[in-house]
Amino acid sequence: MRVEEAKRKLSATLPGLKGVAKEEKFEHDLEDPEQRFEEREIRKIADHLYGLIYSIEYLQKPIRFSGKIVKRPDGRYEIEQTEEFFISGSPIEIWKESEEIYERTRIEHDGTDYFAVGIKQPLAGLQARCR
Repeated sequence: MRVEEAKRKLSATLPGLKGVAKEEKFEHDLEDPEQRFEEREIRKIADHLYGLIYSIEYLQKPIRFSGKIVKRPDGRYEIEQTEEFFISGSPIEIWKESEEIYERTRIEHDGTDYFAVGIKQPLAGLQARCR
């Protein structure tokens, strides 16, 4: 299956996934152990659906900008010439030279400086892109 076809099929599943994930309560017979078990399992599945929905929607977003990360005078980081800076929780894709692929991660702050979760390099100078 081609990547574009997989993306299209995943996108087509979004309405159904959202329909289950948004449910706050699944009605069931509280006296029936099997229904209680099934309700708990469905709740676990619904909780996992949020991550799937986020990932599918993330792939649908266009790449807004890319380039080298630079440190601003205020201590925050941005992709050069964009003036859009990162804060804790900002999603970002960092180019992993060793694997020749972008890796989706997020920016966090350790009390001293910002870093990309799972990337063991300083941010400044890394190639990155944002959707």
